Amino acid sequence: MLFTERRDVLKNSVLSAASSIALTSDIWSGNAKEDYISVVAHFVNADWELEKNAISLRLIEGSHSGDNIVSRIVAV
Repeated sequence: MLFTERRDVLKNSVLSAASSIALTSDIWSGNAKEDYISVVAHFVNADWELEKNAISLRLIEGSHSGDNIVSRIVAV
């Protein structure tokens, strides 16, 4: 329920203010030797303030090839 609420708030703030969104991603290793990929959305809101929100943090299995990374980002 919290996820759905936060997702809706983020969607409404982005759709009402941003004409474009930049996505960045990063891959990092956790303590259990598992790799994770994060995706962050960056946009300028209606008050001309830069906002950034983490929109995904997922386990990435396999190699860190371009195809594997793209498939994870597209899934977001």
